[in-house]
Amino acid sequence: MELLEHLSLLVLDQAPDEALTDDLVQRADAMAGAVREQWLEVALAGPPSAARAARSVRDAGNDFVLYLHIHISGRRLYSIRSPYSSARKSHHRLSRALDAFVIAAETALDDDGSKK
Repeated sequence: MELLEHLSLLVLDQAPDEALTDDLVQRADAMAGAVREQWLEVALAGPPSAARAARSVRDAGNDFVLYLHIHISGRRLYSIRSPYSSARKSHHRLSRALDAFVIAAETALDDDGSKK
């Protein structure tokens, strides 16, 4: 499942503050973009529980990348006190959303990969 490959790589790309580089942020952004392109297909093909889970993954991934971009740029926005802390919180939210998505997808599929 191509979507899960992109999502797992996005989670693995989360790194400690000193390891954040422009390259890592760009890779995370590209992977989040792939998720944005595919989430609707998952939402339309799956049951409502999978659609909700896919939307949560998409939203958490978008937030994660946004905060990474703000952090790496060194800019500060008045409404975001700590972009790095916000990125870490979004990463945790993304991890939970991924877990929920996998459960929803497994529930919707038989062992042979066909829809129940």
